[in-house]
Amino acid sequence: MPREVKKERGARLRAASADACRRRWGSKLGSADTVLVDRPGRGYGDDYSPWLVPAETPVGALVRVQAREVTDEGIIGVL
Repeated sequence: MPREVKKERGARLRAASADACRRRWGSKLGSADTVLVDRPGRGYGDDYSPWLVPAETPVGALVRVQAREVTDEGIIGVL
């Protein structure tokens, strides 16, 4: 398969994946989830959705957050 075709297909697949992620994350807006904080300001929900949490949230904590906004990096949550 030509290199150009591989690149174009890869780009389409990545775009479709990013779109699907944003739609899924957007479906969580207004809802609450339990998040495991794995590094400062970031963590994962029970379905492995990425969450952005307040930076002062202790690493290793399980926190209940409310989904407020979606970004390219994940769901912004407030405690």
